[in-house]
Amino acid sequence: MNVNSIDNMQRGSNVKIITLRPQITQFIINELPFLLLCPVGLVYGGMENKPFAMIVLALAGIISLALLYKYIYMRCIKYHVGAEQLICEHGVFNRTVDYIELYRVVDFYENQTLMQQLFGLKTVAVFSMDRNTPKVDLDRQLLKPLSGTGQMFAYDSPEYVKDMGTPERYE
Repeated sequence: MNVNSIDNMQRGSNVKIITLRPQITQFIINELPFLLLCPVGLVYGGMENKPFAMIVLALAGIISLALLYKYIYMRCIKYHVGAEQLICEHGVFNRTVDYIELYRVVDFYENQTLMQQLFGLKTVAVFSMDRNTPKVDLDRQLLKPLSGTGQMFAYDSPEYVKDMGTPERYE
């Protein structure tokens, strides 16, 4: 994810808000089979005297439109991480903004497929006690750029974390 750190001066505070967006690499990894299938279907559908050419061309066109929508949707995703909230914005035609209080976060897990390992990516899921958004999936690009910058505070423990605290607590 691309990381942009902005000052929240318009609200009259010095709280840093980190804005994160997915990278194109994650889209390519997730949709690789369809990205390879579409050009093949378009070429085959464009050939004359081939069986089912029109059907293959129509399917390739529909898949291409679905991929375009998924790409636009991915580019509209934003995560804002502040001192007290994780804000998730997503949607193309219907924009949704979810607010998750950080004190409600109870657990997270990480998953890494072979392709994600090759590109240095990881899927991170955050579990919270929030009724509206009990689970949020975040990619490795969200946390990787923050590690070692002093903008993120965390520790690795197999134990249940009851009180995460806030960044001010560590200063």
